[in-house]
Amino acid sequence: MCLALLTEAIIILAAMYRAMSALGMMIVAGSLLLPVLFKKMVRPLREIEKTTHRIAEGDFRPIAVPDTRDETQRVVEGFNG
Repeated sequence: MCLALLTEAIIILAAMYRAMSALGMMIVAGSLLLPVLFKKMVRPLREIEKTTHRIAEGDFRPIAVPDTRDETQRVVEGFNG
């Protein structure tokens, strides 16, 4: 009886350890991806923001279109009209 409870507790603790390890690896992987996401998403949006301020001041030069072959490129191309 006591041995069965101990075995069950060890199995549960091992499963919890594996889950926590997986969570830790996901957190580390996510923190490594943040700079990539910043570069791909936030930087182009800031460029569009700066350009809207330029347009409001009367400067109608288009934005340089990044060769990213994704949504960012399509948004900038659409913004340039």
